[in-house]
Amino acid sequence: MKRFAPLLTAVIFIISVSDSHAQLCDSLSIQISSGDTAYVQLYHAGFFIFGATPDVGGFDNVCHWTVSRMNGDIIHEAVTSGNWASQSFMLFDHDVAVEDSMLVELMLTSPLEEFDCCMEDTMIWTEQEVIPNVSIGYWDILHMNRGEWCSTTTDVSATTPSTTSLYPQPASDRFWLETSFEVSHLVVLDPAGIRVAEIRGQGTVQSLDVSNLPNGIYLVHLFDTNRSLRQVERLLVNRGF
Repeated sequence: MKRFAPLLTAVIFIISVSDSHAQLCDSLSIQISSGDTAYVQLYHAGFFIFGATPDVGGFDNVCHWTVSRMNGDIIHEAVTSGNWASQSFMLFDHDVAVEDSMLVELMLTSPLEEFDCCMEDTMIWTEQEVIPNVSIGYWDILHMNRGEWCSTTTDVSATTPSTTSLYPQPASDRFWLETSFEVSHLVVLDPAGIRVAEIRGQGTVQSLDVSNLPNGIYLVHLFDTNRSLRQVERLLVNRGF
């Protein structure tokens, strides 16, 4: 069995915002701490970033994890909370082939924050030659996407972050995108992180022809008029067989 290599140094993404408090979520990303072909242990640093008081971890955080295949089938769901070890790590077994990919989603709820912090990324199998003709393999995070503020509220009168509607799901020939912010362009990536489509043009409504894309799940990266990555949405393309 191929074994997992040690975790690489974590990469933290910080963006410049007017409210420094908002950098809490921007500083988070999903990471991999260990694993092999049959299991993966995921990690996040929210316990330390969302602390109740200085030098005290956020014991009251609740973290909802979802891992799914790229066709949308859920592999594993879990909730972690409590101390550092209990909250920060999530281990799951799987039978996903190394030729495929997995989508992982994490929503962190803190009693100190008005909104939740959501993260989403893709896991791919990577192999690296360490000496001639000898390679090691490991599951790796594809994008290192930073966290984004999100909300599960159903109160339409409440103040909520930017909302996005991507439809139809699944799409067969064309999908439509409606946002509450101005989109300068969007980029569509396949599960391997390869750019397969792009459209440009400002507006809150966009449309893209996907009739030439194979069936599968794609990641749609939305950029605002400041050319900053604003959101990452999942798009399912399915024209049947």
